[in-house]
Amino acid sequence: MRNKKRILLTRAAIAPYDVYLFNRLSEHFDINVLYFEPVEPYRKWEWVKENARYKHFFAITKQMKLFGKTLNISRLPDNLDLDEFDEIILETDTKNLLNNIILLKQAQKHNKTIGVNITIYKGYKIFYKGNIISSFLNFIINQFIKKYFFKNTEIKKYIGYGH
Repeated sequence: MRNKKRILLTRAAIAPYDVYLFNRLSEHFDINVLYFEPVEPYRKWEWVKENARYKHFFAITKQMKLFGKTLNISRLPDNLDLDEFDEIILETDTKNLLNNIILLKQAQKHNKTIGVNITIYKGYKIFYKGNIISSFLNFIINQFIKKYFFKNTEIKKYIGYGH
């Protein structure tokens, strides 16, 4: 039997509909998922545990509010060793942008192949209130996205969607 490629995926939170996708992928790859957010009751965690055929980890996350938006600050779990994986695929969203930048930097130190799935909304605009602070925050977040994800030559694969 050949060894399956070991992949670590990051996700904001558990979504029951992901289980079917990850189970199917686990037939071809050794899928591992790192979740940044705690389990909410509506996410059907008991059903996920019974039906998931892939390994998962939970980051230790603190949620902060910034001008009405949530920002997750996470620490990787102690039982997660990046050296065990062949590839790391980061799914970025605005709540976990900082988490994924930190994980991206760690993946680069470990010389891992890096893939990125970036969700883009309204031309990367994150805050919609029309005040100066929101405009400034939009600018800062956009600079982080461009610097760490769009212009990063270490990223081997990229999927972006939105408008």
